[in-house]
Amino acid sequence: MSTVEEYYDNNTSWFLKLGQSKEAHNIHRLVWGPGTQDNEQAINYVNQLVYHQLSQLNQDELSVLDLGCGVGATMAYIAKQSERAVHIDGLTISQKQTEIGNQMLSESTTDDELKVHQGDFHDISRFDNKSLIYQIESFVHADKPQKLIQQVAETLKSHGRYCLCDDFIITHDMTSARDMELVGDFKEGWHIGNLHTPDEVINMAQEAGLKIVEQLDLTPYLNTYSYRDRFIGMFTYLYDKIPYKSVYWESLRGGDALQRATKRGLIKYWFLVFEKQA
Repeated sequence: MSTVEEYYDNNTSWFLKLGQSKEAHNIHRLVWGPGTQDNEQAINYVNQLVYHQLSQLNQDELSVLDLGCGVGATMAYIAKQSERAVHIDGLTISQKQTEIGNQMLSESTTDDELKVHQGDFHDISRFDNKSLIYQIESFVHADKPQKLIQQVAETLKSHGRYCLCDDFIITHDMTSARDMELVGDFKEGWHIGNLHTPDEVINMAQEAGLKIVEQLDLTPYLNTYSYRDRFIGMFTYLYDKIPYKSVYWESLRGGDALQRATKRGLIKYWFLVFEKQA
């Protein structure tokens, strides 16, 4: 079993080549929310939600931190949308993503206020006074989610906001063997460090001094188990039969399990917004 760093070092190039929206250089899921008309808008739907939170902040100097930034696609999107000057730092554990991200940002923008750093987001002490911190599909990789949220709270400015978009389990009390198998395959294949209910994460945040201000269930806007996913799923059953287990196979198997678990209502995709209290 590979580490999270190895998982992304080995898979990022494949994600970008075979992803659902190559133009956006975004490896997140498509969300077909209200008003979306094509793949690019769907891949940027969550990015737009994050930007909307930033645009609401009444601060002269905007400083943003993207935890689990991938190759910086959301960073570039926010910088392009923002009418105010904004400094954006991204943090990824992957050296490959750091290299690709900084190269892509240098080619797509002349803004030197965008920078991808390599590091473990369990320690963000190098950053401070952030207006906004966000995580898109990376929180589940945290082995110590309470420690991470506490650091987020300490790094935010007063009344700064924390946006968290990820998969959440609906209940830990599963009695079906198939349900437990699917969740287990998802956690193993995607290197999931934690899988909590929304209420559990909200409680962690409240203990750290972060107040929940918005909750959006985006699950209905996912094209769950599409024809593309069904095609991939046809081959994942062969996973345990092949002698060589590649890191990319781990990803496919985990993704197929996630799609099936979401279809069964075991896992939901939520967008949560927290505000640091004064």
